Amino acid sequence: MRTRWFSAAVVLFLLVSVAGSALAQDTAPPPAPAGSTGIVITWPTPVTEVHGVIDVVGTVNEPDLVAYVLEAVALDEQMQVPENAAWLPMAGAQRQPVISGVLGTVDTTFLPDGLYAMRVAATVSDTTAGPSTYEYTVNPVRVSNINSPLSPAPSETPAIEPDVPPTPAPSPTPPPAPAVPYVVTAPGNGAVNVRRCDQVDNNACPVVGGLAPGVQAPINGLSSDGSGWYLVTTPAGLQGWVSPTVVNAIGDLSTVASVAPP
Repeated sequence: MRTRWFSAAVVLFLLVSVAGSALAQDTAPPPAPAGSTGIVITWPTPVTEVHGVIDVVGTVNEPDLVAYVLEAVALDEQMQVPENAAWLPMAGAQRQPVISGVLGTVDTTFLPDGLYAMRVAATVSDTTAGPSTYEYTVNPVRVSNINSPLSPAPSETPAIEPDVPPTPAPSPTPPPAPAVPYVVTAPGNGAVNVRRCDQVDNNACPVVGGLAPGVQAPINGLSSDGSGWYLVTTPAGLQGWVSPTVVNAIGDLSTVASVAPP
């Protein structure tokens, strides 16, 4: 009798063990989906305060990389990315992989002071499923240009920019002029200021935005007072004036209208 009871207990134990194993297999989480392992921003880090021109550092090393861009969006009162928010480009698209290096140089002065999320979005090609986009986001990042320790005091004299336009380098076979002429930062320059008028005067002609290196801005007009300054529209949608000493104009300017600065 004891042998039969022991045998029945063993059988019952085995049945419970098998059932428990099957239940555990049915309720285990599925494998994590394949994702990006080659995209990361290492600086700025969360809860970093930035101002002026900064280098965004990280890695974009995806197979079949098409291009990547750096973008920013203002956070809401809960320090979250608003639903359906429009991300603003902070620099031109790049196509070369970067490993633990500078992903792009960004002029934060075109962003109002506040808390932002910054991200790098990389597009890769896939012959089976079409292009895919991977993202890496850092937040919150505080932009603080007005209260920056590097902001000039009202009594400081701003740097004087020469009014003599640079001599263009000779080109034996110039490329065809674009349909709409544009400006791009001159080689060797960092981000440049976009001002309300065509003067280098922080009081009478304040800075309203900026152009990061390599970013193009269409030319909307030429200064009618002969200063040579260009009226442009930045990628952020801001309109202002840039000095010919810090940018190069590309395209046919003969059809560009003459505009009186404010």
